[in-house]
Amino acid sequence: MCKNKDLFSRLKQGILGEGFSQAVTIFIRLSEIPLLLHYWNSSIYGEWLILLSIPAYVPLSYYGLTVSAAREMTMLISNNERKEANSIYQSISLIAVFILIFVIGAFIAFITFIPVAKFIGIEQTDANIATIVLIIFTIKSLFTALIDIYGLRLYCEGMYGINTTIHAGSRLFGFLLLITVVTLGGGLLEASEAMLLEGLISTLFMSIYSRKKVPWLTFGFKLFSVEKVKMLFKPSLASLAFQIGNTSNLQGQLLIVGTILGPESATVFSIHRTLTRIPVQLFSSINLVFLPELSRSYVDNNQTLFTTLFRKLCQISIWGALLICLSMTVAGEPLFTIWTKGKSEFNADIFYLLLASAFINSIWSVAISSATATNRHSNLAIYYLAIYGILSVVGTIIASNMYGIDGAPLSLLLAEIAMLGLTLPFSIHVARDSWQGWLFTVIKPPFNEVKKLTANIRGL
Repeated sequence: MCKNKDLFSRLKQGILGEGFSQAVTIFIRLSEIPLLLHYWNSSIYGEWLILLSIPAYVPLSYYGLTVSAAREMTMLISNNERKEANSIYQSISLIAVFILIFVIGAFIAFITFIPVAKFIGIEQTDANIATIVLIIFTIKSLFTALIDIYGLRLYCEGMYGINTTIHAGSRLFGFLLLITVVTLGGGLLEASEAMLLEGLISTLFMSIYSRKKVPWLTFGFKLFSVEKVKMLFKPSLASLAFQIGNTSNLQGQLLIVGTILGPESATVFSIHRTLTRIPVQLFSSINLVFLPELSRSYVDNNQTLFTTLFRKLCQISIWGALLICLSMTVAGEPLFTIWTKGKSEFNADIFYLLLASAFINSIWSVAISSATATNRHSNLAIYYLAIYGILSVVGTIIASNMYGIDGAPLSLLLAEIAMLGLTLPFSIHVARDSWQGWLFTVIKPPFNEVKKLTANIRGL
């Protein structure tokens, strides 16, 4: 009974945190585009998006290590092996920071001596300013990494809801700073400086708060272990492959569209994709709530709970995404027009292709939690990197040259279909589930499950 209460307490905290995070995301997305289009023009906004997408690859240098460490530490702490968890924390933190500093230094040197702005079609913004903006974005990556590393303390102790809330609060604070600067007449340089300030303040806050809540997880060399790093090397590479694929798919497609078709096309593509990714963002957040509980049930050898959580997660995601996507087919165009205030034209072909992609993504990207929660995702990582990362980007290059702006969403849809066919059978197998049992659960609307979960949360 106590374990169930603890489980629902953590889920409640996680759901509240992810709910706040989604509210912040929706607020930012619905506010950012019309405001920035108002104070800047679509070309400047497109260049902002292109410049922002380039340093997005910097965090790839540490992402795999921290994600794999988080799952391993969660399982160790569940077994009350705190010293081992602290050893992993110190080992991975030091390696991650060292690698990141090296990558940031190399990246800054590269963009300082190579005319990057010229190659990516930046014309409205001065080349020197564009370079400075890229350097600022790159430096901010260090603060982002430190926030993630400090946040591991909260995540692994079951306070993932609080961790999510702080991350969301940081994004909201940064957005308010950004809009304030832009409203006062600031351009890309001033806007990037505002983001850098947010990164510094958020890092200091997360450092102090996480240390107060989890004082036994500390930085240092005392418990550093090469063996721990080697142990996490393979799952870290797999997690890195996932993030490379994801970054290439999200930022890479935008960068390609902007480079081949121009910043205004990048703006159009970004606006349509932002609107249609609502179901993806929503159910990826629910997935993040369930992931640490899947890890705990796995290390506790509670296969029944693991399978139940896996099925319910898939069931809620599929039906929720279906409901949202069907609603978007009706409300999408008027919402788009109101949202952009008529400054961007609605493209039905792009919108419905991206909406179909979002629905398919909500199925397989949640189902792979059975593998990622237990660090058994090495095989899936190959599919993710090859298809969702590399092939989707190559497909976007080919399709954009052949079909213009309609080519990118078509390439994405084909990648999503391929990922569904390759990952879903593997995910069900890893969960030790059966197709019959899984389908029997997910095919039913989750009315009772949502009602029971709500009742349990309210009863705490």
